[in-house]
Amino acid sequence: PVYYSMFCTTFFAYLSPRARGLGPKGLMSEAEFMVAPPGFPSPGMGLRVHEARHHAWLNGFRVGLEKVPFWELFYRAIEESDAVCCRSCREMEGSFGDYFVKHFKKPLLWAGPLLPSP
Repeated sequence: PVYYSMFCTTFFAYLSPRARGLGPKGLMSEAEFMVAPPGFPSPGMGLRVHEARHHAWLNGFRVGLEKVPFWELFYRAIEESDAVCCRSCREMEGSFGDYFVKHFKKPLLWAGPLLPSP
């Protein structure tokens, strides 16, 4: 199966516990969300306090009857797929896509951006 994401690879690459050496179920604090993971293509990028607080809150959010952690749903779907298809293109994401492939070890297919009509 191919995992299709409406989110850009930058989203998963930045927020991934794997990229930070924490494993797929690793939980991150607000402070950790505010700093880019090691080797990230844009090391100066970071979440603002309110964004980091929101993502840290999602660490504790559970979904469904099995009470699966919110972030684990995304990463489990990626882990169990043969490839990942992203709603973006190499021209827009470039090295962020390469970073994603390096950490998730999955082929990345580009579906192209869905840009609004002028």
